[in-house]
Amino acid sequence: MKLDTKFSMLAPITCSQVEGQDGKTLHTFRIVANAGSVMHFWDEDVVIDVEGVYTHSGPIPIVYGHMMSAGIGHSTNVSVEGNKLIVEGVVSRETKYADDFVSSSQNGFPWQASVGGYIRDKVELRKGETYDLHGKKIIGPATIATKFELFETSVVEYGADAQTSSVITASNSVKENDMEEKEKSDASVPENVQAADKENKIDDGIAQIRAAQADELQRIADIRARSLGNDEKLMAQAIKEGWSPDKFELESLRASRAEAPAIHTPSTDKVDAKALEIVAIRAAGFNASEKKYSDAQLTAADKIGAPTFLEFCERAMCAPAFSYRRDPVGSIRAAISTQNLGSILTTNANAVLLEAFNYADTSWREIFKISSVTDFKEAERWRIDTNFKLKEVPEGAEMEHAEVADESFKIKATVWGRQFTLGYQSIVNGDALGVFGDMLRQIAYGANEAVAEQAFGVFMNPATCSDGVAYYHATHGSLKTSCALTLDNLSAARAAFISRKKMKTTQDDSPLGIPPALLVVPTALEDKALMLCNARTFNNGTEANNPADYNPNIGRYRVVAAPSLGYATFTNYSDTTLYLLADPRRLAAFEIAFLNGKQTPYVRQDELKIGSLGIAFDAHLDFGVAQEDWRGAMKCTA
Repeated sequence: MKLDTKFSMLAPITCSQVEGQDGKTLHTFRIVANAGSVMHFWDEDVVIDVEGVYTHSGPIPIVYGHMMSAGIGHSTNVSVEGNKLIVEGVVSRETKYADDFVSSSQNGFPWQASVGGYIRDKVELRKGETYDLHGKKIIGPATIATKFELFETSVVEYGADAQTSSVITASNSVKENDMEEKEKSDASVPENVQAADKENKIDDGIAQIRAAQADELQRIADIRARSLGNDEKLMAQAIKEGWSPDKFELESLRASRAEAPAIHTPSTDKVDAKALEIVAIRAAGFNASEKKYSDAQLTAADKIGAPTFLEFCERAMCAPAFSYRRDPVGSIRAAISTQNLGSILTTNANAVLLEAFNYADTSWREIFKISSVTDFKEAERWRIDTNFKLKEVPEGAEMEHAEVADESFKIKATVWGRQFTLGYQSIVNGDALGVFGDMLRQIAYGANEAVAEQAFGVFMNPATCSDGVAYYHATHGSLKTSCALTLDNLSAARAAFISRKKMKTTQDDSPLGIPPALLVVPTALEDKALMLCNARTFNNGTEANNPADYNPNIGRYRVVAAPSLGYATFTNYSDTTLYLLADPRRLAAFEIAFLNGKQTPYVRQDELKIGSLGIAFDAHLDFGVAQEDWRGAMKCTA
């Protein structure tokens, strides 16, 4: 996990007023920034020990959504009260974000809070380990931030701790003595002047109504302009409930994500995250799928072009141009820690991995039944072996009981992974995005290679079955010798496949009746297999001058070319052996189970660490393979 990071949680915010310079009213606030609750950070739990929180010299900035350009004010005091981190301060900035914070607070909006900074010391808990945090029992796996340097605090709409709430304790008001002075002043004004003032106030009221209407139309126009094109319902909700364009954009981006993190992730602020995803995929040497992205997103990516890594970071964080050049490592570290760059890199990494993973040989997908498991324990698969054929019932007699038996197969997922680093030199030189993409491409190819190695290792050399007979064996009817790939041999193998016994554990000799649907061949036989299965006219050797105008194999088989069948690294490899398989959805001969159904590698990103310059990543894929029912397969050797 990345340690120098920002955390987000629900936190109550209170607001009141003080007198500023020239008698101007300044609003103060009180934020419960952290209460030591367990926060779910992607796939890990993180807890901040508020007793170990400290700040650098001077007040810390208070901003909206971790955007330094969206200032609200600064802190006047940071303290700990009852195991809660309290940040008190003043609304000292004159920005639209500050105005919105004050006015919406007065209207009762339940603002939450998020802290940004660095973990300077920590305790890592393994699974099952416990830690006493001021009387609160934390159970691992989890990270306890025992020292946390606070850099900024943000007001946000959403957080991770649903147990707290926001309370507004004060609202803007006019002082009593000011009202008395105003009434005395009004009494001394002549009636004709008061009437003129009243008329002017009416005109001013009409002008204000018009201005408010114009602002509302502008708000609706801004919301429409920021729409991604597939969020009409969300846009209607935003217009109806009076959302600001910034809030609508944030919610629209969140809704467009395939998998949202459990903590608050700030908006990319006018930069479409999908456009950046497309840019990363292109930098890795792939073409972004038009089916996956809208025309607007592809156009936005075209406008960004091919940026360097630092330019990509600036785009992602909405930072001023060239701002990252002064201190590349420090700026990127801060962006990963307190902003959403880490999330963007991880999202883009997974998108590139998916593209690369699908570019590799995935013939195992067609051969194996694809399933899901929820943990790393050994899972059982049950197949009922029975004869449910209905039989005639004589008058007055009872129905005959069906013969039922079952058989179990076991499968278990394990973890397969590697880690890599995006180097400091590549970051500074600007070619890190291309290097990053190349790394991801190799990770994807490596992940697919691991799956193929395990899958075809079992497929070509399965273990002995529970009856003590080899998986591919004449006794099972799953092995046919002297069966080179010809029309006659293919027809004979198909007939033998269909006529095998229906039941394995009873004396029922009725045929299986399930035809083969897949013809699996090594690369050396691919062209011949395609011609045998797809040719419109066919010469069987006996009618040299009158080839048959009908090929019975058209539509019968899906030819699957599996290069691994001919690789010498596999036991029982061969360039002449072919396999017939039933549709794995109907009768599975082999199975691959992925943890939680995720069939592509998952990438995690860590921060730049002292002593190891670069951004660290790791990728892992959790899967297991198993052999199942030999009646779903037949091996044919030459």
